[in-house]
Amino acid sequence: MGIVLNSLQELFDAVGQSESGKISENGRIQKEIAERTELSVFETFQGSFGIKLALAPHPQQLNFLERPLAERVSETFIELIHLSNYPEKARLKEHLLRLRKRSASRYRKFLMTLLNSEANFYFDWGSVNPEKGGRAELSFDNVITTIEFINKMEVEDPSEYIVNGQLIAANKNTNNLEIDAFQDKKRYIGKAINNVINNKAIELTIGKLYTATIQEISSINPATGEEKTEYTIINLSYWNR
Repeated sequence: MGIVLNSLQELFDAVGQSESGKISENGRIQKEIAERTELSVFETFQGSFGIKLALAPHPQQLNFLERPLAERVSETFIELIHLSNYPEKARLKEHLLRLRKRSASRYRKFLMTLLNSEANFYFDWGSVNPEKGGRAELSFDNVITTIEFINKMEVEDPSEYIVNGQLIAANKNTNNLEIDAFQDKKRYIGKAINNVINNKAIELTIGKLYTATIQEISSINPATGEEKTEYTIINLSYWNR
């Protein structure tokens, strides 16, 4: 249960970031967004896998003409569940592309947490807005097909982002580089393309600081739950501070 709730919270945070227009593909979700998409448990059902969650109202809604972020996130979540049931995934793809890669990845991660139950799922959204609210159902088979579809999207359109960091290791036999990034304190281990390795203008020196453009492809095997992330370094330059 805890894993499901954590992944759902991560999904709501990512969708909240997309809906607010403050999109980033990595790094922490902004605090002001996370506070408005925070879920809390207020009831559980005995004898079945069921739980009631609440999004706290945000008192600092400055623009009264704008719909509350929590409402927009809830509506988007229900729509994602609806669209995941269709064999044709064109509309789901359209929504995921609008929400961007972080939300798509978090949605896939949430679906992965549902696999162990091997059951259908039902979602009810009760809103304080009488014009909103709704219900969605997601079959177990469509949980699997949606995970596979998002995997395919990742391969067709991988994430690309820039990191600044220190070169820790370089293997010219395998073209693998290891970079410790400053922004997220993360170590990236990936294969550099030939243009990077053969670029005589950029010398690979352990301990030197570089700016790297990284292409990321992540996938999840629905049968095993194993998550795999591959990094490819497609550009490298000296870091100009």
